[in-house]
Amino acid sequence: MTRTLLATSLCIAVGALLAWRMGGVVGRGVLIGAVTGGLVASVGVALQLKIARTAPKRLMGAMAVAFCMKLLAALLGAVTLRFVPFAASRGDWESFLLSFATCAVIVMLVGLLDLMRPDLVPTNAGDGPLLNKGEQA
Repeated sequence: MTRTLLATSLCIAVGALLAWRMGGVVGRGVLIGAVTGGLVASVGVALQLKIARTAPKRLMGAMAVAFCMKLLAALLGAVTLRFVPFAASRGDWESFLLSFATCAVIVMLVGLLDLMRPDLVPTNAGDGPLLNKGEQA
């Protein structure tokens, strides 16, 4: 999880640097997208790690939920920045989407590296219920 937190922090820092360099509405859209994308992806990775440790058979469902969280956050953010006048004056929806997607993909890929650790999931996770030696199913 340390790599995921470092990737999230790095994405937000690069987004803040780009926002500062660009300035204006476009820069604020980049900052909003970087923060939102990094945080939503980090929450999704944390959910996947928790499920991988406790119920590995449900990991594919957790990945689908994390993906749907990212889609919902991107949709709500873009629609809000596009159609709500107050929000539109604060940030550009196109730069939001671009930085959101970039940060979400980077954090998601680094999170997948955390999920692929060999010590995370028991070796017999897909073999059915865990039985003690000599027990019958």
